[in-house]
Amino acid sequence: MNSLSLTLLGAFGGAFLAALAGLCRTWRRERKARTRAKTADDPQYRELIDQFSGVIYSTDLNGVIDFVSPRVLSLTGYYADEVVGRHFSFLVDPADLPAVADHYTQQVQRQMPETTLEFQAVMRGGRRIWVEQIAVLRSGKGALTGFQCFVRDISDKNSLRVALETTGLQLRDARQVEEQFLANMSHEIRTPMNGIQGMTRLLMETPLTAQQQEWVGSIHGLVDTLGVTINDILDHSKIKSGQLRGALPTDRSQAAVPAGSYEGLLKDRRFLVIEDNPINQQITGQVLRNAGAGVTLADDGEQAIRVLARERFDLIIMDLQMPVMDGFEATRQLRQQLRLETPILAMTASAIRDGRRRCLEVGMNDYMLKPFEIQEFFERITQLLPAMIRFPV
Repeated sequence: MNSLSLTLLGAFGGAFLAALAGLCRTWRRERKARTRAKTADDPQYRELIDQFSGVIYSTDLNGVIDFVSPRVLSLTGYYADEVVGRHFSFLVDPADLPAVADHYTQQVQRQMPETTLEFQAVMRGGRRIWVEQIAVLRSGKGALTGFQCFVRDISDKNSLRVALETTGLQLRDARQVEEQFLANMSHEIRTPMNGIQGMTRLLMETPLTAQQQEWVGSIHGLVDTLGVTINDILDHSKIKSGQLRGALPTDRSQAAVPAGSYEGLLKDRRFLVIEDNPINQQITGQVLRNAGAGVTLADDGEQAIRVLARERFDLIIMDLQMPVMDGFEATRQLRQQLRLETPILAMTASAIRDGRRRCLEVGMNDYMLKPFEIQEFFERITQLLPAMIRFPV
């Protein structure tokens, strides 16, 4: 065979092989297309598509849709042939698109087999709905090829969640208003009750005729009865709002003081009474003086800080609800700025929520409500006086 024949044969053979390779590629593409069509028409696959209440679609790695189930029309208002070939992002709310795109970029980069994401989708005509999308990575020949996605409408669920969250906020706000009302009502009722009860007790300790003693005793009994009734009313309201009044747990096994034996009990002791109500100032101060104590008065927390910056006392009796500076802030400053270790007994006419816990947290040592029983008052004082607790700064 001469060289010309060999050249012709080589050229012919090369063209033949190229044509054959092209036919093979065409055949493979047609086979893949027939396979995809068969898969979509497969009874089991079709049953899955028909039974799924949402939309099933698939995309390549770039996000271009290559298949979508017929339910796309009922969900989005678009026919399947209007969706296939388009980038999925045209169905995503532009406000959510950056987060959605980042989510699926991360899924590919980290090769996460499956993720679930909620976002707002845009329907034909611009209507927006909340959807939940499960995206599964597709692969072929060991390489990622795209996504298989399952989408369902969760607008009702999301609306319910928002409604529940809103209702929860409203209920919390309502509870806070109710709790504040109870605290204010308690303060407004107990403050004058403390004054009446305290003044009656002080009066009983003065020289009186037998008839006067009887009258004052009747007043004292009626005040005590009224106090019990008021406590029952407030406690019933607190049961409904999830809170109950109680005293701090303290060991009084060594602090019990028999009634009527207070004279001289607090001799040479110095007390600071921080109280904005003049009647309560008078009552607390007189009870302490009758027991032999020296008493200094302060009208609010700010005034008390100025006094304590230059004087020292054995015990501080601190009202909680005061103008200018309340008892909580005053105690914080006394413990942290002045670094005082003086025991503090909180006394309040306001049954505030978590009052005991809040008092302990800011550095107080004990807590009691007005109107107070004199015996309990002295029991708490004698329990606190020996204690010198160091508070961390």
